[in-house]
Amino acid sequence: MRRRLDYVLSKLTSRNMGAVEPGVRQVLRLALYELEYESLALHALDEHVDLARRITPASAKYATGFVNAVLREAGRRAQAGTLPSPKDELDNMTASTKASERGLARGLSLVHSHPTWLTSRWLKRFGREEAEALMEQNNKPPVYTVRVNPLRGITVEGLLARLAEEGVEACASSTLPRDFVEIHSGLQTVLAKGFVARGECLVQDVSAGLVVAAALDPQPGERVLDACAAPGGKTMFCASRMQGTGYLTALDTSAARLQALGRQAEAAGVPKSMMRMRAVDLRVFAKEITASLSGQQAPVGAGGGKPREDGTRSQSSSSSSNATDDGSSSIQTRVSAQAMEDGSSLDQFSSSSSSSSSSSSSSSSSSSSSSSSSSSSSSRDGAEAARPQSSLWDKVLLDAPCSGSGVLAKRADMRWRRSAQDVEAVLVPLQAELLDSAAALVRPGGLLVYSICSIEEDEGPQQVAAFLARHSNFQLEPIKLANLSDLGVVDASLVVSPEGTIATFPHRQGVMDGSFASRLRRLH
Repeated sequence: MRRRLDYVLSKLTSRNMGAVEPGVRQVLRLALYELEYESLALHALDEHVDLARRITPASAKYATGFVNAVLREAGRRAQAGTLPSPKDELDNMTASTKASERGLARGLSLVHSHPTWLTSRWLKRFGREEAEALMEQNNKPPVYTVRVNPLRGITVEGLLARLAEEGVEACASSTLPRDFVEIHSGLQTVLAKGFVARGECLVQDVSAGLVVAAALDPQPGERVLDACAAPGGKTMFCASRMQGTGYLTALDTSAARLQALGRQAEAAGVPKSMMRMRAVDLRVFAKEITASLSGQQAPVGAGGGKPREDGTRSQSSSSSSNATDDGSSSIQTRVSAQAMEDGSSLDQFSSSSSSSSSSSSSSSSSSSSSSSSSSSSSSRDGAEAARPQSSLWDKVLLDAPCSGSGVLAKRADMRWRRSAQDVEAVLVPLQAELLDSAAALVRPGGLLVYSICSIEEDEGPQQVAAFLARHSNFQLEPIKLANLSDLGVVDASLVVSPEGTIATFPHRQGVMDGSFASRLRRLH
């Protein structure tokens, strides 16, 4: 509601709100929100004035005087029912036949507290009625879900019974009822009572579950690569669907986030020998693997085994035990020189390949020479004994960096941290690069799943179409509605597009985030 609140505040004072100290501005927003939406008593505004004094000790006298004046004016107008509203401006503007498209987008953005560039996109795509419904949904309290963990012997029925004992209001998910539970009230209780810490369940949106269960569909014994893994929810669901067998490789640019994922995997009961993790840019990793394959070396957890009739690969006898190559029982983690700290900007991520690619070429050559002298060192570097060139991953999941336009209800700040320039000049090109790199890691006959928590067409369907135009050895493989029915989905047509991709929208389903995912099958 930030933009809407700022509009109202700007009508209550002649001072430019953009020039107001950030802390004071936050106090005013908080007070106005409580006054307008929570029927705050006028005398309680004194607490906000006192808060402004405490957070601005250097200018306490001025800050308290300013805040007091603005809030007293807001209180008087609220009592009289004359608080300024951006809707009044929008109604006046739309009543004019000369209202411009840009003006309408700005007016709706003020009313629904969204950035104008995003509102403009949605108006063009959905029309005014549906665009407003989407923005209204983004401003409502979101529905949270948790996924049960069968690796700990947890079922939906069993978890619901235990949650009820703790006073948590919950029910089985209406979309994936065998794996997810909707929390209607008491999420903090779920966290405080240790259900998540013990690995019994994981806070995860159902749309993310659809990506794994319906699009990727990892099977026991397969080699699966999660190319942008952190924070790890989809990785953990893969491990669950694989029943703790096979190989699961997790990559991410952040070493710290991968370490957190490792702790999460241990809590969830994922077999330690099943997972390999490496902090590295996917583009660097793909180049290393390509170079390794040219020397007939394949990564730990890549291909191998005999092909089955269904196109998957069974584990070879040498790796069926899932033992680590050096005999260690710990989850294997390698932190590369290219690992970036949490909070890296889009610019850092998009430019990292230029600096790390040069280092990767030297590291590839050095690892190639060292592998001939030490097989255990080679295993720790992510390459094992020589395998056929087709020995890549059975399935690769690329959950790519995106605008996050599908998760604005849960991450309200995201709408103010992205711009049209970010999407068009940074994210879309980055997604294309990552897709090309991920494609190089899929074995012939294998599957690449591209997913995002965005509902933007240039990040989703258009990105996939461009990828297919570049890669004639891949084709779009529609998700079968019958497969979703097997998962317990009541009406699969609500979450699958006519083209056969996962396509969810907050205002259409109402109980999940917006997302997109497509299955891309490698032909040869």
